[in-house]
Amino acid sequence: MDFRFTPEQETFRLQLAQFLDEELKNYHIADYTWGDAYDPAFTRRLGEKGYIGLAWPKELWGGGRSLVDLQICTEEMTYRGAPMMGHWIAERLVAPALIGCGTPEQRGLVLPAIRNGEISCCVGLAEPHAGSDLAAIETRAVEKDGYFEVNGQKLFITGGQWSKWCLLLARTGTPESRHKGLSALLVDMKSPGITVQPLASLYGNYPFSHIFFDNVRVPVSMLVGGKNAGFKITTTFMNHDRSSVELIGICRRVMDSLVKYCHDTGIWHKIEVRHRLAGLAVEIGVGKWICYRAGWLLDQGKPMDVESSIAKVYASDLMQRVANEALRIYQLDGVAIREAPEAHQVMWLQNLHGNCLARTIGGGSDEMMRQVVAQWGLGLPK
Repeated sequence: MDFRFTPEQETFRLQLAQFLDEELKNYHIADYTWGDAYDPAFTRRLGEKGYIGLAWPKELWGGGRSLVDLQICTEEMTYRGAPMMGHWIAERLVAPALIGCGTPEQRGLVLPAIRNGEISCCVGLAEPHAGSDLAAIETRAVEKDGYFEVNGQKLFITGGQWSKWCLLLARTGTPESRHKGLSALLVDMKSPGITVQPLASLYGNYPFSHIFFDNVRVPVSMLVGGKNAGFKITTTFMNHDRSSVELIGICRRVMDSLVKYCHDTGIWHKIEVRHRLAGLAVEIGVGKWICYRAGWLLDQGKPMDVESSIAKVYASDLMQRVANEALRIYQLDGVAIREAPEAHQVMWLQNLHGNCLARTIGGGSDEMMRQVVAQWGLGLPK
């Protein structure tokens, strides 16, 4: 891998940064926002400028650019705290599944609307008894006369309350079929029988939801990739999400805040503080290239399952280390009271700490990612 961006990519990053700085100059970005805010107007403007669907094929309404270009876009957005929930799941998870396995009708129904920033989508995976182990999914989809009847529930679904479509993983095989009996269905979230329950995060916003399916009818034409082929589809599109460069953007943002705090307070002269900051800068730099390498491999048509898992573990652990070092530098060892006059000065750090814990679970827990690296990367037995 050439550890340099091309001149075209550097120009693209500069143009994107200028667009974001202009778009967000009057936008109030709360200190606890780490890219998980929802703003449909901003999403539509991204679509108008062509910043959604960058890495899709041109013949499928995309920009035909590389995944590395998409990673550049992601890093710059999370660095600035841009509200990304309007398009994040739709572009990075739902669209790759449809591009790789969807029918022409499914693609035409969904992809242009995502590309234009007109709709949001979600992915229905986790359940009460099936978190990282998707083979334990219990939500049932029973095929009847021209439709599937879906019953079950999904937990902690990012953006479920805003979504037009849900890419749902449900069991169409026997209960004993495990991962071989799962299918992917494209479900209209306005279908009768669907109940969406917004769920608060640790830091007070509502990016997640629980979704309940009660005799929901899904046309057979909305089956993605064939019956009982859902597990492979899911593991494929999840690799797009696990390159985790968005966490590098967040860490860069926190690092800038720490350096400014050290200058403003004069504690930068303390040798232990300088060493902590220097150590974080090195780790962020290492993490950046680990994440970009996963994207580069996919651009080269090479397998990235192991590398994306490595990137996910490193970046999510790095975010925890950044948060912990920030607590030490700020000399905080308690919980900020929201009503306290000085709370706004440190509330962002408390929210960061809560957010980074969730990042080690969402998209596949660190423990499961390490299993992937051990078994597929190192060839160790189960």
